[in-house]
Amino acid sequence: MPSVEGAGGEESDPPVGDVDTTAPGDDDGPGPAGGDVAQGDDDPPGDADLPPAKVPVFIAQGHAGRLLMSCDDGRSWRFDVSDDDAIVCFNPTDCDHSAMSAAGLTYANGHFFASFGHGSSAGTLRHSVDGKTWTPLQTGSSQGGVYFNGELLLWMEGHFGLSNDLGVTVDSNLENVPGHFYQSRTIAAQGDVIIVSGDGVGGLVSRDAGRTWQAATLVDVRWGRNVFMQTAPDGSLVTLSAVHDVQIGEQTYKTLAFAARSTDGGLTWVGSQRLDYVTAYVEWAGMFSDGGLLFAFFDNAMWTSEDGITWGGVTVQTSLPAGRITDGAIARGPSGTYVTVTDVWNNYYDKQRAYRSDDGLHWTQLDAESFTGGHPVRHMTTGWVDAAACAE
Repeated sequence: MPSVEGAGGEESDPPVGDVDTTAPGDDDGPGPAGGDVAQGDDDPPGDADLPPAKVPVFIAQGHAGRLLMSCDDGRSWRFDVSDDDAIVCFNPTDCDHSAMSAAGLTYANGHFFASFGHGSSAGTLRHSVDGKTWTPLQTGSSQGGVYFNGELLLWMEGHFGLSNDLGVTVDSNLENVPGHFYQSRTIAAQGDVIIVSGDGVGGLVSRDAGRTWQAATLVDVRWGRNVFMQTAPDGSLVTLSAVHDVQIGEQTYKTLAFAARSTDGGLTWVGSQRLDYVTAYVEWAGMFSDGGLLFAFFDNAMWTSEDGITWGGVTVQTSLPAGRITDGAIARGPSGTYVTVTDVWNNYYDKQRAYRSDDGLHWTQLDAESFTGGHPVRHMTTGWVDAAACAE
């Protein structure tokens, strides 16, 4: 994605994961750009005149309004808060359908946004710049998904909302705005290309960051409630998704997982590979790019592809007392570190585990001093905050 200035003329952040958000021509990271200091009567700028140092962080979002942050490349998690610490999800509280259910998480140019609420009229869209203090911006039923490209913010609250002022007001000048897709959980995006889908019922695509929409053409592929999208080395777009409880002829499949490719900017998608599971429900847990390779996680394996068409998987190596690595959201930081919090039914709180990996294949479980289990975690992302936010 090209560098985009954020609202208020903010300079873009250092690179985060697969997205290059450094200012054009600036290879010096978050500090001041290199070069000669102009000579004059004034002394060169001192430390007080320099912009605050930035550090990379991971943010995780969970049910019951849970948000937590890692400031040390996934080695520990702190600032763990929720809207209600007393409830126990699914025993008996239905945390999947409430004003506090985790619906989506996004970051760009110094701004985090989290969407909460599914099946509730009191869900919220929240904003943070330090990963710790979250301010509610919009209220209303949030059906799933939020995306910020540095200028435009798109989220789902019953129907889609679009804002060009960091979510303070809603832009109503939209065309063919999508309504609620059944069981849609995510917004997948690469730059200004955005796709949304329902569970096997088709999808819509926008190529201008959410202002206008049209139906996507799907050939030999189905999009499910969670869709991941990346750009292949040749510039084509690639999606990974899975649909569930599909009847084909006399055979019922618990999961059909698809890889698909678009060469026309996201309008037409052609399926390139399908994985069939008769007895197991499986979801993709994340998708990333690094140089000439695409990476993804599915069925407790790390999958790679050079073209987005053909994928091969290698089983990850770890000891898992609480389910499999790929049963939870996975994020990749700017150093190449992968992190996850396992998300297995009824394995929350004292059974919940956090892991990190340097290569995606070998995973290390964090000890009890580094991570405390809690409400179910559904989404993860990475971004940059002022170093002072982590020092407190």
